[in-house]
Amino acid sequence: MEIKDLDFAAHWMGSGQQAIVWFENGYGASIVTGPLFYSSPSSPYEIAVLNENGITYNTPITGDVCGYLTEDEANDVLAQIEAL
Repeated sequence: MEIKDLDFAAHWMGSGQQAIVWFENGYGASIVTGPLFYSSPSSPYEIAVLNENGITYNTPITGDVCGYLTEDEANDVLAQIEAL
């Protein structure tokens, strides 16, 4: 799964966009972009790791959200989540 494959929609907070993807391993990712998130024009993506309870901060990938990601970096984080 890569950023280019995702369908982004308006974020519920009213600013920015969000895509959510789930993997067969039970983990997912919330990918957001916009001015309210850890993003910038050159690094526009923030990713949170999800499990059945919502955002999880308990994975080897990160103990927080992953912010200020380029498209390549975001694709790498998505691959790491899928491989958990």
